[in-house]
Amino acid sequence: MSKQPFLIAMTFMSIIIGGGFASGQEVLQFFTGYGAIGIAGTLVSALLFAFLGMQIARMSSSMQARSHKEVLVALFGTRAGLAIDLVLSFFLFGVGVVMLAGSGSIFAQQYGLPPLFGGVLLSVLVILTLCLRVRGIINLISAIMPVLLLLVLTITVYSFFTSSASLETLEAAATEVPTISQGWPVSHWFIGALLYASFNIAVGFPMLSVIGGLTRDSRQAALGGILGGVGLGVLIFLLNIGLFANLERLVGVDMPSLMLATAVCRRWWPWSCRWP
Repeated sequence: MSKQPFLIAMTFMSIIIGGGFASGQEVLQFFTGYGAIGIAGTLVSALLFAFLGMQIARMSSSMQARSHKEVLVALFGTRAGLAIDLVLSFFLFGVGVVMLAGSGSIFAQQYGLPPLFGGVLLSVLVILTLCLRVRGIINLISAIMPVLLLLVLTITVYSFFTSSASLETLEAAATEVPTISQGWPVSHWFIGALLYASFNIAVGFPMLSVIGGLTRDSRQAALGGILGGVGLGVLIFLLNIGLFANLERLVGVDMPSLMLATAVCRRWWPWSCRWP
């Protein structure tokens, strides 16, 4: 089998994870805040990621699209495609702002530095990354994915097996988490799952379209989309389990994943984890 499907999958996963997944705050609000039933929501999102990822990658490969705009025009027509592109731009801008804020929270939470420092540092790294060509960006973010996967697995396994809270305590803590659908007419875990997949597909759509367009075999592109979607579902499931097992001490924390990672670091590598 060609390595192209795995490259597409790794890039797809890296985009979504880098967009907000890694902080743990998204998973907390879209899944963990609903309690144990949030696990079912992760499965719904996984199916949507796999299906939509397959369709986007396959279609862009068949068109040999050089931009996500070509796919939008093919799907919705010129005028509607332009309108949806503006909506996507709005979402991408929002995600960029969230990532900058998250970087500031990391340095404030862990090192006591001003949030502005983290935001400026990430901005410089983003600018340097954008100076690479498309192939260079794809190779860079796909190479980072195995490291992120290993970190998520380590944090989740350790957090799950070291948790001592009862299920009743965790369910009670879940009621204190502000879930994403509380302002909707029906507050339900299924809504949270649909919103999460929809929002993140919008974030990953432009890059996934470009990656698919660089792949000549549409079947390999489709397979890459499926693998990426399934991989995302597995990561969401694992992180949700880790967060839920420690939910009683994560309510109100800006960066839940970072707090769990700090506990792992202090347990196994205390010499490198001398943070406040």
